[in-house]
Amino acid sequence: MRTEAALEPPGLPSRFFLLVGAAAIVASATIPGAPPGINFTAAGALTIAAVWAARGGALRKSDHALAAPVPILLALFAVRSAPWLLALNLGCIGVLVSIAMARARTWVSVPMSAPRTLWTLPHGIAFVLRPVASKTAHDLKLAPVLRTFSMMALAVVVFGGLFASADPAFAALADDFLVPSLDLSMVSARALTAILIVAFAGSLTLRSFGPAPSTASTVLEGHPGLGGAEWKATLVLIDLLFAGFVAVQLAVLFGDHDYVFRTTGLTYAEYARQGFLQLIASAAITLAVIAIAVVAADSRSADRTWLRVLLGILCVLTLVILGSASIRLNLYQEAYGFTRLRLLADLVIILLGGIFLMLIVAGTVWKGSWLPRSVVILGAAALIGFNIYNPDARIAEKNVERFSRTGQIDLSYLAGLSPDAVPELMGLPEPERSCVLVRLGEQLADPAAAWSWNIARVQAQKVLRESLQIGTDCPMVE
Repeated sequence: MRTEAALEPPGLPSRFFLLVGAAAIVASATIPGAPPGINFTAAGALTIAAVWAARGGALRKSDHALAAPVPILLALFAVRSAPWLLALNLGCIGVLVSIAMARARTWVSVPMSAPRTLWTLPHGIAFVLRPVASKTAHDLKLAPVLRTFSMMALAVVVFGGLFASADPAFAALADDFLVPSLDLSMVSARALTAILIVAFAGSLTLRSFGPAPSTASTVLEGHPGLGGAEWKATLVLIDLLFAGFVAVQLAVLFGDHDYVFRTTGLTYAEYARQGFLQLIASAAITLAVIAIAVVAADSRSADRTWLRVLLGILCVLTLVILGSASIRLNLYQEAYGFTRLRLLADLVIILLGGIFLMLIVAGTVWKGSWLPRSVVILGAAALIGFNIYNPDARIAEKNVERFSRTGQIDLSYLAGLSPDAVPELMGLPEPERSCVLVRLGEQLADPAAAWSWNIARVQAQKVLRESLQIGTDCPMVE
C-alpha cells in the first residue's frame, strides 16, 4: 500500500476531472434522502466513465470484458426497488471494477482487489484533489474544466429560469430535475456523498497505475509436498464419507413421507429444515480441501492422475449434496413460506454448483489460470439473473399461491416487501390484499423526486391508485 500511496502518476486528462466533478455533483444532489432510482444509475455511470476515460487505454480486453456486467447492474437501479437487492448490485459493481482496474487474475489478487480499493480511498481523495490545488493544475488544463462547469451553471440559470417562467409544466419538471432539495439537514450527507464519489474514482484510477499482478495460477499446478500415500488416503476417506452421505440422501429423495418419518421420526418439512446449513458448509469447506490438495500433492504425472480422479469424484458427489440441499430448501419453503433469506440460499447453491462444474472442467484440462475471474463473472451473471427473477415479486407470488392451498400466510412479512411485489400481491383475496397494500402504500405516499424515478415504484403507484381500498381493517398486520 505504501507503493500506491507514494505513487506519482503522470497527468490525467481534463475529462477525468470533468466527469468526477459531474458525478460528485449529481450524486450529492440526488442520492441523500431519496430512494434509489436513476440517480444511482447516473452517478455510477459518470464515476465509471471518469475512471475509464483516465485509464481505460491501459487495460486489456479481458479487463474490459470483466466490467461488461457493470452497465447492466447500473441500469437495474431504474428497474428494481428492493433496497437489499440493489445493495447487492452496488457491491458487485464495486468488486467488478476493482478487479478490472487492478488487472487482478490470481486467487490472491482477485479477492483482495475490492478491500485494497477501500483501503486506498483516502489516497484516492488526495490523488484527485492534489493536482487541483497544486501547480500541476495548469499542466492538467483544469481551467477549461472550471469554465465548462461555470458555463453550464449559467446556461441552466438563464434558460431554465426563462422557460420555467413561461410554462408551469416545465417549471414543475425543472423543480424536480434542475433544482434538487436544499434541505440544510442533508448538507453533511450530501458532502459525504460527494467525497465518497471522488475517493472511489481516485482510488480506482490510482490502483490502475500499480504493477499488474502475476498471471501465474496458484492452483492446479502442484508443488512437492505431502507424500502420495498421505493425501491419497485422506481423499479416499473423504470420498467414501461423501458417497455414504449421498447414498442416504438418494434413499430419502426416492422415498416418501412415511419413509422419512419411519427412519428419522421427523416430518418431511422438519427433515428438510435440519442439516441445510451443514450441507452448504460442507460444500464450501470442500473448496478449501480441493485447493489444499492441489497445492500440497506431489506434481508427478502418476500422482496427478490420481488427484484428478479423486478430486473429480469429490466434485461430483458435492454436486449431488448441493442438489439435496436445494431439495431440502424447496421443501422447507413449501412448508413454511418463501423469504428473501431462503431465496438467497437458493442463489448460493446455484453459485456453488457452478463453481464445482468449473473445477471439474479445470481438473480435466489441468489448467486453472482462468478460474478466479470466471468465478467472479459467474457471480455477476447469477446476480443479474437474480434481478431478472425479481425476488420480492416471486416471494409474493409463491406465498399467495401457498395461501390459496393452505390458508396460511404471514401478512406482516409481505407488507414489508418492496414495491417490486405489489403486482403479485394483487392476487390475494380481500381483506388480506388491502391489509398488505395499505402498508406498502405508506412507502409510496410521498412522491419521489424525478431523479429517483424507478419502474417498479411507478407501476406500484399505479396499481395502488386503482385498487387500494381505504379504511380496511387490518388486525393481522402489526
